Amino acid sequence: MSFQVKVTPGAANDLDEILTWIRENDSDHAARQVFNNLVKSIESLAKFPHRGRPARELAEWGAPGYREIRYASFRILYHVEGDTVFVRFIVHERRDLLDLLERRLLE
Repeated sequence: MSFQVKVTPGAANDLDEILTWIRENDSDHAARQVFNNLVKSIESLAKFPHRGRPARELAEWGAPGYREIRYASFRILYHVEGDTVFVRFIVHERRDLLDLLERRLLE
């Protein structure tokens, strides 16, 4: 069975911010590489949505059911509902996830 993968507007914004930072601090080429690999990782969830490990800090903050996969130093946080995978966050591992979650709730 193949799952549908949906990237939420918040996660799409996360990706835009990551790529902008890489372009400004490295190069367009590096940004394209990161983008392509993050997209491949996200697309792979269509076949193996439950392979990610539980996102413990989200469960501790009252949002159980989230899982995460990684590409390099980036975390892709998502949850599965029925036959759909919702990608909610794409963050660098050093980023304060609680701060991002609070900002996202205030938007």
